[in-house]
Amino acid sequence: MDASPLSRMLDDAVAGVPVDDARIRAALPDASDAAAMRRLLDERERLVRRDVQLGAVMASTRDLLDVHEVDAMLQRIVDRAFELMGVDVAYLSAYEEREDQLYVRATRGIASPRFLGMVVPAGVGVASLAVRTRTPQWVEEYAQATLPHDAIIDDVLAEEGLRSLLGVPLVAHDRVLGVLFAATRSAHRFTADEIALLSTFGGHAAIVLQIASLFEDVAAASSLAEDRRRHTEWAAELHAELARAAVDGAEPAAIVSALASALDRPVTLLDESRRLVAGDAALADAVPALGRALAAAARDGVAASVDGAVELVAPVLASRERPGALLVGRGSAPLDGVRRRTVERAALVLAFLAVQRSAVADAEDRVRGELALDLLDGASPAALRRAAARGFAIDAPWVAVAVPATADARARWVAIAGRRAAWLTAPTPDGLVVLVPGSVAADAAAEVLGTVGADAPARSDVADGDGPAPLAAGAAAATLAGAADAASRAIASARLAAGLGVSGAVDAAALAPYAGLFGDGAAAAASIDAVLAPVLAWDAERGTALVETMQALLDARGSVHAAATALQVHPSTVKQRAGRIRALLGDAWTAPEARFRTEVAVRLELARRLLSR
Repeated sequence: MDASPLSRMLDDAVAGVPVDDARIRAALPDASDAAAMRRLLDERERLVRRDVQLGAVMASTRDLLDVHEVDAMLQRIVDRAFELMGVDVAYLSAYEEREDQLYVRATRGIASPRFLGMVVPAGVGVASLAVRTRTPQWVEEYAQATLPHDAIIDDVLAEEGLRSLLGVPLVAHDRVLGVLFAATRSAHRFTADEIALLSTFGGHAAIVLQIASLFEDVAAASSLAEDRRRHTEWAAELHAELARAAVDGAEPAAIVSALASALDRPVTLLDESRRLVAGDAALADAVPALGRALAAAARDGVAASVDGAVELVAPVLASRERPGALLVGRGSAPLDGVRRRTVERAALVLAFLAVQRSAVADAEDRVRGELALDLLDGASPAALRRAAARGFAIDAPWVAVAVPATADARARWVAIAGRRAAWLTAPTPDGLVVLVPGSVAADAAAEVLGTVGADAPARSDVADGDGPAPLAAGAAAATLAGAADAASRAIASARLAAGLGVSGAVDAAALAPYAGLFGDGAAAAASIDAVLAPVLAWDAERGTALVETMQALLDARGSVHAAATALQVHPSTVKQRAGRIRALLGDAWTAPEARFRTEVAVRLELARRLLSR
């Protein structure tokens, strides 16, 4: 017998090269010899594998002597289980006892991005069974297993293609800390050796999690001791910081940020009109009875406790009549006495800064208000030079926005609009005019309306008694030199729109042709009613479109077919409507002089409808 094939086969086996049965039979023709060689090689392979496994277990055990990075250690355990068991997937889920749920914490071999976010609820699948029994559990075909299933978990496992699962509980000091899994994408019956090996790694993972829990306890104790040490220094340092801020004239946002950081909770500052100045916007509307709480706090001179997301309300007494508010959100524990007094001191600092800034703003407002009055009085060269010196673009387009207001609301709205550094604001007998950089009159009017409309206490001054200022009319000017003319057009259009019952933001160009005719909106409304009252009543009662038909006929110079094309209706429909109009107004409405008055009334009515939408 030639020994060289056998010798080469044995050399390959020692080198770790797999030897199949055909090669054994080629080297050993005798069947009994070949079977003996097969058993010998399988036993050698098992011993080599066991040696590797023991080496990995020893390495994992040595790692337990130096646990610093818990997640990294758990990942190494999962990696070793994956490599030594020859499975397709290995992963570890940590068990949260209070929630009775398992969360995936480390994985190997995963392809689905949804797997890492998988949460196993109580009583579901192999994991919950392993937690409840505290013994290894496995299934050969998970989809067919008679276990409690969850649709989401089943979907994730199916997406990953997992069929067989083995889970061993991680138990330490009679507490289940998690489950270590090995899984395959083909059907597989896990052997006792595989279960024992995964259980060994599970024991190591349990130790790691237990050490992590102890680390957390030690860290919490150290943190508590450190917090108590810092507590004596905290108040003094923050008070000193607030005092420096008051002296240096710091921005309110910096003080609010410092307070929020020191208190470790959200803080919000509202001005006297309840608008957000700085801080967490979520707290701005979190106190339904803020007015009453502020009144009580201002009366007593201390911060007031409230219910809900806000724990404390401190008045910022820049003005006794309408104080601002410093809102402190609720944290993990109630504010103690030291922290409450710190909040009150911060409110005093903010009040001091508000008074200081108000004085500066008042001086600036007076200067800009005088400049606005000069520009509206004719925009003399001297006024334009002053505007240019203050940084206003005198050669750029501007929009004059007229806002009707009562005498009580006018002063407040002038002050509110005056806070916008890019605007120039001046009072008028009817209300106020605001000069806004830009070329789109409707947009500028809407912006001004939204700004002064935020003045909540002024809502009682509005004619309809509900909502912000109802009307703002804007007229565009090519340059700042044309501001006076634009303001005249805006004021005239605002008067006309108010008389017509129009509200909201209005482009003066839509009413300019009629403002010169009527001047007063009441006269325009009376003119519409005098000419069109029967037609308007008919449309209102029956939902018809006689007014629109009159406009189409006027535009088409009486042509029925052209009017029908414009209205997109049949000519017979236009004829029927024209007959109804003649029945309501008589034949005289098409006579030259009557036609003029009728056409003005029709177009003014349609303009009123358009602006009222």
